[in-house]
Amino acid sequence: QISNVRFVMAGTGDQLKTLMTKSIRLGIANRCHFTGFLGREKIHDLLSMADVYCMPSVSEPFGLSALEAAQFGVPTVISKQSGAAEILTEAKTVDAFDTEQMASGILVQLDAGIKIEPLPIRDWEDVASDVVTLYESLLNRAT
Repeated sequence: QISNVRFVMAGTGDQLKTLMTKSIRLGIANRCHFTGFLGREKIHDLLSMADVYCMPSVSEPFGLSALEAAQFGVPTVISKQSGAAEILTEAKTVDAFDTEQMASGILVQLDAGIKIEPLPIRDWEDVASDVVTLYESLLNRAT
């Protein structure tokens, strides 16, 4: 529906060859790029250029990749079945089994043409400090 859209799928999985074949069969292979496995730096490079991120996982206990996209301010479309749906309140959440709804969610995010407020980038020192603070407050409350 949008002529200048390119689909980039990062990563691997048991459906990769099927998706590549399907893109050829649908006549959209020239608009699809399958990267295979990418290291963290390459993923961050890719996210910094993305207009929308989609995680159509049927079963995703949490979905760290969706959080990475949010760190870069990339509007997201994620499945309701993802644990990240509880955290990413600005994400468009759709049923993973409803491909029409998924496509509509992507179009809505593309049409909006806005970036979301990026999440703060935290490292393990930040997280460890938060855990120590939490434990200290619990210990102080117990005494």
